[in-house]
Amino acid sequence: MINQERLLKSLSGGLSGCKLSISYDGRFVTKTAANNDYNVRLERQVEKQKKFKKMLIEGIECPDIIGTGKGRDGLDYFTMEYVIGKDYKDFLNCSSPEEILSFTNSIFTYIESMRLTESIYTVEEFSTACIEKLESIKKYIPDLLFFEFLNNKILCMTKTNIPVSFCHGDLTLSNILFSNKKIFFLDFLDSYIESWVVDLVKLKQDLFYFWSYLRDDNDSDMRPIQASIKIWNSIEEKYPEFVFSEEFKILEALNFLRIYPYAREKKDLLIIETTLKKLPIYEEFNNPNGG
Repeated sequence: MINQERLLKSLSGGLSGCKLSISYDGRFVTKTAANNDYNVRLERQVEKQKKFKKMLIEGIECPDIIGTGKGRDGLDYFTMEYVIGKDYKDFLNCSSPEEILSFTNSIFTYIESMRLTESIYTVEEFSTACIEKLESIKKYIPDLLFFEFLNNKILCMTKTNIPVSFCHGDLTLSNILFSNKKIFFLDFLDSYIESWVVDLVKLKQDLFYFWSYLRDDNDSDMRPIQASIKIWNSIEEKYPEFVFSEEFKILEALNFLRIYPYAREKKDLLIIETTLKKLPIYEEFNNPNGG
């Protein structure tokens, strides 16, 4: 089972800087906003988590939220139940092929549940949201030529297949706990594009590019990586019209570029820069023959 230190790491919002603490009796976790500017985002996270709790998706849950409040320092916080379970490394290291398949099917169940109420972003809506996100991180992007390429790519779009739906917003493996044949989603996040396709982008971040795995301590065991690839291949086969689309390529580029403002360690920056060069849209940008 996951220990408290690793639980806090998995719940910590990655690079957001939010503070976490476990109650003295080990029953509750409290998450506090990193700063006053983050208060609004924390409120949205609470709203998302409560909304997801009511969806009652088979095999998938999230922690109950016990209460919310504001500290003397003006920072918002919320308290939720402490869920006991395995983190993704423990799960991928020890699980049988049947358990891996069960997890994959749970992801499919989640996506299909989100698709029941979806509509489609217009080109204008999608392009505007992506351009705004790109502009908000422009000063952090080291390669301005790639910025210009991506900007033009977005502006030249004439259609989109990206659905509007509820989404977790940060569905990386580090935000999933595995407990008693169920999975628990943690650390919901608002997104500039609210769509389950964004959740697929986040899953690819870990299952294909191994972001969380690379950020963790070095481990020579290849089993988690092999299992991750198997899961991602199944997702590709299930949703090829989305994961191979031009919109998906744009979203995954923005996904890694948006990490730049939060990356403080050289290791994180190196992973981002190495991964960016592996993205399909970066390969297109870097191809002298134009793709």
